Amino acid sequence: MLLKVEGVNTYYGNLHALWDVDLEIARGEIVALIGNNGAGKSTLLRTIMGLLHPRSGRILLNGEEIQGRVTNRLVNKGLTLSPEGRLVFPKMTVFENLRMGGYSRPARELKDSCARVYDLFPVLKERSEQPAGTLSGGEQQMLAIGRALMSSPTLLLLDEPSLGLSPVLAERIFELIVQIRAQDVSILLVEQNAVGALAIADRGYVIENGRISVGGTGRELLDDPMVYDLYLGGLSEDAVEEFEGESD
Repeated sequence: MLLKVEGVNTYYGNLHALWDVDLEIARGEIVALIGNNGAGKSTLLRTIMGLLHPRSGRILLNGEEIQGRVTNRLVNKGLTLSPEGRLVFPKMTVFENLRMGGYSRPARELKDSCARVYDLFPVLKERSEQPAGTLSGGEQQMLAIGRALMSSPTLLLLDEPSLGLSPVLAERIFELIVQIRAQDVSILLVEQNAVGALAIADRGYVIENGRISVGGTGRELLDDPMVYDLYLGGLSEDAVEEFEGESD
């Protein structure tokens, strides 16, 4: 396993936010984490990334315990996060934003990393000298993901990449996630768009009130009555099938 989360408990002060969370990601997998607002999805990503320290439990990356490590050291070990809300530097150019994502890499590697990002997101190359704050929402999301890829990660944590995007742009983002996986990058995908996430995921987990309630393949979770009622009930079965077909 590339990543193993074992019995992790995380607190905000006295508030118990994550309860005995177990999760695994194998090399080459897309793993989706779905749940309602406040369920603990972003808290888990922040805990894995070292932005929060668990009070108990273990997090192993390539078999090495990393809980409590400083975030920049985790980036050097191949772990990176594209946060919810994009959080680009609006007054800096697209290229400068990408350079910020590659701050930990040797200068000689930045050119190759940038070329890789531009291959995935050609629009960023076209806008390379444009202030990031003038990009559209979809372009800013591409920039946020591209910035995360500049550190040449082996595991990419994606927090709500389709949030606020039109259905067409959201679908494009999911297509790009599959392309990123094809470049030997494993992905932990946090999404409220359960259909989109599970349609491209090898496996998935449902988190409720800080606890993992169910796990399985993407197909198994799409077919699970409980998951359907809680997260897919607003969509017709035809709509679910149509989205899956577009993602194949």
